[in-house]
Amino acid sequence: MTRFSQRIGAVPQPTLIQVDSMTTELRNSLWNLLLDLYEDDEKYWLRIAPHVAQFFRKVPVDEVPQYDDRNCRDWFKKYFYSLPWHGVYDLIEFLVHNHRNMTTIRHSDYYVSKHRVDEKVFMDAVSNILERELSGYRFIEGVLAPISNKTEVEEIEASVDAAQRAGLKGASLHIRTALELL
Repeated sequence: MTRFSQRIGAVPQPTLIQVDSMTTELRNSLWNLLLDLYEDDEKYWLRIAPHVAQFFRKVPVDEVPQYDDRNCRDWFKKYFYSLPWHGVYDLIEFLVHNHRNMTTIRHSDYYVSKHRVDEKVFMDAVSNILERELSGYRFIEGVLAPISNKTEVEEIEASVDAAQRAGLKGASLHIRTALELL
């Protein structure tokens, strides 16, 4: 919903779609989503920060603070805010695709995923933020794609769904590959 001051024209309404940049508001909204997802009693930051260090940043894991969830979060936040706009999108896409693995708790002989949010809900939450903050990108079939028109997003998703229902795995794969190359 637009703010009162925007509706009466006292403050201009943002109208430009962000494709080559990221506003502070968008970055903060994405960070706040991460806080909402990972800031609780399960100490998720202790698993997420080392995973990001090893598989995304590819830096020595022993540089990540050990045994302190808050210090891991601070390490992660410093990195998040140091990234260029496109790096934030890279990281968000990585987090979505690794969310289940990073939030699964390993016991001696079995694994338990206790997180309240799955990959699909995470992607939807990111896409809602991207739409609200006028980003030119959305998650489509698990890939962040440069789409700014809701109709385009719906059409692409419908095409993939129709190809899958018709048993056209090749067509579905082709559309997904095209999205990744886009």
